[in-house]
Amino acid sequence: MSAPSVLAVSGAPTTLLVVLADVLLILVAARYAGRLAARLGQPPVIGEILAGIALGPSLLGLLGADLPGAVFPDDAREWLRRIGELGLVLFLFGVGRESDPRLLRRARGRIGALSAGSILVPAAVGVLVALPLWADHAVVGGEEVPRAAFAAFIAVALSVTAFPVLARILGDAGLLRSEIGRTAMAVAAVTDLVAWSALAVVVGAYGTGGRPLPELLLLVVAYALALRFVLRPAVVLLLRGVARPRSAAAGILLVGLLLSALATDRIGLHAAIGAFAFGVLCPRDGAAGRAADAGAGVLARVGVLLVPVFFLSTGLTVDLANLSLGDVSELLLLLAAATLAKFGGVAVAARLSGDGARPAAALGVLLNARGLTELVILEVGRSAGILDDRIFAALVAVALLTTVATGPLFRRLHDVPEPGSGGSGAAQDDPGDPSRTAPGAPSSIGPGPDVAAPSRPVPSGAAPSRP
Repeated sequence: MSAPSVLAVSGAPTTLLVVLADVLLILVAARYAGRLAARLGQPPVIGEILAGIALGPSLLGLLGADLPGAVFPDDAREWLRRIGELGLVLFLFGVGRESDPRLLRRARGRIGALSAGSILVPAAVGVLVALPLWADHAVVGGEEVPRAAFAAFIAVALSVTAFPVLARILGDAGLLRSEIGRTAMAVAAVTDLVAWSALAVVVGAYGTGGRPLPELLLLVVAYALALRFVLRPAVVLLLRGVARPRSAAAGILLVGLLLSALATDRIGLHAAIGAFAFGVLCPRDGAAGRAADAGAGVLARVGVLLVPVFFLSTGLTVDLANLSLGDVSELLLLLAAATLAKFGGVAVAARLSGDGARPAAALGVLLNARGLTELVILEVGRSAGILDDRIFAALVAVALLTTVATGPLFRRLHDVPEPGSGGSGAAQDDPGDPSRTAPGAPSSIGPGPDVAAPSRPVPSGAAPSRP
């Protein structure tokens, strides 16, 4: 029997009131936790994620075993999960929109080498670490997870970089348009495009609930063709004809991304993959691109508002306080592997490309940030039945710890110019310079909650503002 809700005890008549009160509690907690994180020099999303975890058994449960169930009763959790999923798909749409697929064609030379170091080394280390861990996490929901699926997923999880967190850190430092800023953003965009593509393959192959592989491949190909040659042209055509770009374009994009998310969910992938894919193929140029900019800004603000509810849904299922000694050992192993592999792969590639020791180390530290992007990928893996709750909790902790460490370590390795100083680290604005916006850097709409309002002014087109 589920625990009675606080509102039910006080005589509130409906589940709707419980849900509304819970959402208000989540948003207030996320707001103040985000502000506290910003004061500590961290992206506000770190505070929001920690607030979601704290409202679950990890902290609130320590005050009373039934307290999380009383505040967030079972009949409200399904509503909260769906609200959180809406915020999630809006966030992933924004991330996909900022991940320009043209970067893959340009990823040669220096950017290609850095991207290879950012992806291949962590992936290889992830496989090596996963193989001995598999035996303790081989059964999820009563079914055995294939060793290859587990190893492939850990490889993807250790390879990812939080593109939006990176934008926030560089924007706060006034370095978004500097050489290191442009390089880091381009490499992060390529890394995340490859990581999400690999994630789709892993989840499609092993997380489809028994769908035959030939059938799965046919469905994925059909989805990709429909997305590229039916949905995208229809969206472009509709965007070109909108008279009120902000509201009408937002509605068009919302319908498109929900259709794409629904399609991947029905195929057996995750809805987040469909939202990301729609964002990648969203128009960027011409009248349709300008309308998409306006509409995506509206959706980004809604995503920023709702995604803390997703953190709560995750936090209710993560109990970091109950990690055993063996779980802590696995956490430390995964943390060491994730940090050393990402840092080492990028730093060595940067040194081979001609960078000095400190700039190479600074790049390695920047690309080790994982943030919300990692949390989403982990949730996809758990939903697909690839990760059990114990390894999921350990990887959530790894994502938080690597992201928290990024800002302070980067500031120790790289000189950050004073606001308004126009220091050597920041490129000067030149309206006539076509390269003034970094490849893959965020536009003014912002990709989602990892990017909040900078603590000091930054140039237009740098870190987007938080509503």
